[in-house]
Amino acid sequence: MQSTSIALLKKEIQAMPKAVLIEVCNKLIKYKKENKELLHYLLFESTNEANYVEQLKNEVSEMFQDVNTQTVYFAKKTIRKILRFITKYCKFSDKPSTQIDVLIHFCEEMNALPLHWKDHKVMVNLYQSQLKKIEKLIKAKMVADYVFMHFLGDNSKSVSEKLDIIYSGNNYLLRDLFIGFGLDREGRAIIEDYIISNFCNDPKVIYNIFGFLGAVICGSLE
Repeated sequence: MQSTSIALLKKEIQAMPKAVLIEVCNKLIKYKKENKELLHYLLFESTNEANYVEQLKNEVSEMFQDVNTQTVYFAKKTIRKILRFITKYCKFSDKPSTQIDVLIHFCEEMNALPLHWKDHKVMVNLYQSQLKKIEKLIKAKMVADYVFMHFLGDNSKSVSEKLDIIYSGNNYLLRDLFIGFGLDREGRAIIEDYIISNFCNDPKVIYNIFGFLGAVICGSLE
């Protein structure tokens, strides 16, 4: 069975009566545990991202306490489980800073293990891949910060005008970012309409969108 496009689904959702929409949400919650966890984040955690990050870091610390440090073989299994946990719950947030903070904490906990894992290539590669991911996320956040500070923070210009400045400016990093996302002259209007229709003109929300897009283009999100 072929599913319909996201655009059409969004259009149908917007036309739904409130009672029907609530029933659809209830079915989604019951259908999959991850849907329930995502909705919990959106309703109760997204308004306090700092607290959400601290919760994740505490969970990671507790999971590291269960790492079997007698052998690298058993330690590796638990550490990979921790990384799956981080990937899953950081995806709920569209803020690169969340994953940066949690992954840095992961690396700190891994370094604190009473285990000579640095003598094993597989473990070293696993650790270094997290460092590379952190580096890419930081670059993405820098792009988002730059966009917000120099363009989106100016309330005297419309979203369209801000995007036009970014796209036609002399900052090659920003131009490469948007070209990589397919933001050519024809496709730019689609993204402008999407931002304006879904997120109005709130610069902070738009900043988070650019941060997420930057992370995707840098290849740090799967």
